[in-house]
Amino acid sequence: MTERPELDESALLKRIASGDSEAEQLLFEHFKLYDKIRMMVRHRIQADPDAEADLISDIIASLLINLRKGMFDPEKGSLGNYAFGIARNRIRNYLRPTEVIKRQTSEIDETHQIYEDLSLEDNETAEVLSRSIKNLALKYQQVLMLRYYENYSIPEIADQLGLSATQVYSRIHYALELLEVELEKIE
Repeated sequence: MTERPELDESALLKRIASGDSEAEQLLFEHFKLYDKIRMMVRHRIQADPDAEADLISDIIASLLINLRKGMFDPEKGSLGNYAFGIARNRIRNYLRPTEVIKRQTSEIDETHQIYEDLSLEDNETAEVLSRSIKNLALKYQQVLMLRYYENYSIPEIADQLGLSATQVYSRIHYALELLEVELEKIE
């Protein structure tokens, strides 16, 4: 146990699972997760600062989503190893060849079809979805708008935003995950 009870890992994880954003910040500060993730990304991809920042934010978003859903089991390993596993997988996905991106793009299209099939006739549902999208970071709002409202392809979005197709795919993927978390909070 740590000297300060509010920094106890299990207590912080419970608070995060209940939606406490202050606990998320404490966790990252106390365990220096942001710095460790940043160093791992810099060492492995050696890309421009914007690409690094995007990948770091994707890793952090994925880690937080998993922690909020209670997917981390302290009995199976340490939080650091769990975070590094997520980072390693996201870095690997970032470095994947273009053929894999095409397959992932078709998966996003299938997800989009699922969302299109949902009836938004109910004004309340449309309002909740709109509010949830507005709660996302601007970079996630951009890719969702371009992809689903303006019907741009992944390569077109990449060209327009000056990103790689992998970055666009990642942003869309995490935007949809973040939306799911936001909508679960409302339900």
